[in-house]
Amino acid sequence: MVKVTTADGNVFEGTPEELHVLLKTLGVKSTPDDEYVKVTDREPRKWDYVEFDDDEDAYDPDGDDFEVYEKAIVGNSEDALFNIGDYARLRQANSQTLNGFKAGEFVKILDDIYGTFNFKVTNGNTIGLTDASNLEKLDEKDLSFMKANRNRDEFKKGDLVEIIYTIKDVFTLKDVFKKGEIRIINEVAPAGYIDAEMGLTLVGGGWINKHHVKLVAPVESRVDLDGDRE
Repeated sequence: MVKVTTADGNVFEGTPEELHVLLKTLGVKSTPDDEYVKVTDREPRKWDYVEFDDDEDAYDPDGDDFEVYEKAIVGNSEDALFNIGDYARLRQANSQTLNGFKAGEFVKILDDIYGTFNFKVTNGNTIGLTDASNLEKLDEKDLSFMKANRNRDEFKKGDLVEIIYTIKDVFTLKDVFKKGEIRIINEVAPAGYIDAEMGLTLVGGGWINKHHVKLVAPVESRVDLDGDRE
């Protein structure tokens, strides 16, 4: 059960869904710290509220029926983008709370109870503190580079990449690269191309912008190249 205190001091008790309906009907505002919302498609996390059907509060997600509720967003909505165990990219790195870190590098969130600098993070070598506004959420492309221990858009010759946009020839409007196609990098920042620093050439021909591909397999992990790397 959950207790909710309204703005005029009244206290209501019930399940999160019951309280949500009641408060909405009454048109009153509750203390944000006491509000929970139902979530789906994920396992319980720290500070979640878990409601079980018939198991006397024992937690066994493999055998029990249960529903998960998380606290409503309080304060800076950017905080809600991150959970303990998530990875993010640092926007800035100051010497006071992030000594040993570099701007733009990937970090892992270790905890979230540190006041103004509410996230404890690590880059694998050291630990620091930062707030949500200094953390950038990683997308699927970012995660591929993080797993390869590289910076974003750090490609190498021989990497396998996936085309993430359909690219058409500007004159014929025919597809040069198709979305989902897997290709091998031939050159990184090839000489003689406009915006070469932002581009790649691929085995079999063609130039493409780095932003239009996603790293699938770094060259270091390709077993088909064992003994055949430069």
